[in-house]
Amino acid sequence: MKILLNARDYIPFFANQFVEDDSEDIEFDYQAYNNLINSNRAHLQGFERYISRLHDSWIKGIEVKDDSMCISLNDFDTHVFADALVEKYDLKIKHEALNFPLVLNFSGNLSYRAYTVVDGSDGDLKPMYIGTLNEELPKTQQYLYEQILELDAEHIKMAFALWNWEGKYLILEVSANNFSFEEKQSENWDVVFEGKYQEELEYFENLRFSAYQDMGIAKCREILKQFYAQQGK
Repeated sequence: MKILLNARDYIPFFANQFVEDDSEDIEFDYQAYNNLINSNRAHLQGFERYISRLHDSWIKGIEVKDDSMCISLNDFDTHVFADALVEKYDLKIKHEALNFPLVLNFSGNLSYRAYTVVDGSDGDLKPMYIGTLNEELPKTQQYLYEQILELDAEHIKMAFALWNWEGKYLILEVSANNFSFEEKQSENWDVVFEGKYQEELEYFENLRFSAYQDMGIAKCREILKQFYAQQGK
């Protein structure tokens, strides 16, 4: 099958992950990208806050039905913060219970396709047959990156970099008329922690979205320490 695309041209926002020299200065107009996002916030329904902040989130499912696609994630940053809280209080909560859902819904004139990264190439992408794609989608387990390719009040097109435990990358492109975004972390937080630690969660979320930060376990421990120090605890 003919190679049609290179990551530099198709997904320049995160193309460095797939080219030989990841320090290469790939041309990308960040100001124009920010303007595109800011002028279409109503269509993104809050997803704009999560752009570049969902790396390593687990994929709980990708469901295609009729004219819609639903991508369900376990929000990695909230999961790690919950881990830090479980550690601090030695809570008897199973790790698999720490599921904090985010859901991306696409519908209306839905189309989707995917590419694989050609091994040993310098960012070359090979289109995937639709039958193979439908077999591979359930195997994807980790969300890595995203780029909004097209966006206005009546249309959205996004590209996602996904990964499975076999070490394979999948670049998934989704196009649709309608997009909705569901933040369900706090709902499951209430269930997991039996209605407790809501103030800690709110403090974490305010910091998380105030500036880009790497929310690893060390950072989450630090956030908890800061919170309790402010509370005089």
